[in-house]
Amino acid sequence: MFSNPESYSSIGALMDMGINYRNDSSNFIITFLVKNVGYELTTYTGERSGTPLDIQIGLSKKLKYLPFRFSVIAQQLQTANVRYDDPNKKVQTDIFGDPVTVSSFAESVDNIFRHLVFSGEFMLGKNENLRLRAGYNHLLRKELSVSTFRSLAGFSLGFGIKVNVFKLDYGVGYHHVAGATNHISISTDLGKFFKNI
Repeated sequence: MFSNPESYSSIGALMDMGINYRNDSSNFIITFLVKNVGYELTTYTGERSGTPLDIQIGLSKKLKYLPFRFSVIAQQLQTANVRYDDPNKKVQTDIFGDPVTVSSFAESVDNIFRHLVFSGEFMLGKNENLRLRAGYNHLLRKELSVSTFRSLAGFSLGFGIKVNVFKLDYGVGYHHVAGATNHISISTDLGKFFKNI
């Protein structure tokens, strides 16, 4: 990791570590992941800052009688409360001009959902050659959406097509009204690829 704003620079080393369990008979997968484990080697000012650690647990299950896989990821498990209270947020008022308060129960439910990412994938065709995907990240939705403009912040969509030995995948993730990230990949199993040549 390297950062160089203006005349300052910092170098760090990070890695992700995970363990995965897969049960093919029940189409179930569970994963434990620790992201951004590392150390800042050189600093801006001589004071070391922590790395953006993220501990995650993911569960995925393919349904037996429907060509659908759903997944749930619990993220930021190292931090109990991931809610961000924006000091610049305008206070909402009711029709009488009194400030609207949010109950502690609603705040707790919101905090729980900020820890969760939901996704689903339809696998269509005889050999599941077409895949349609969608996902929702409540943390991104709450932190990156703009209150005065409706957007798709926190949502993601994608598809995958398999043609012969190649897989083409495309995904778009909406993070902010300013734009989205687009990802495309082409992959193949090299063993099958060279076997068919």
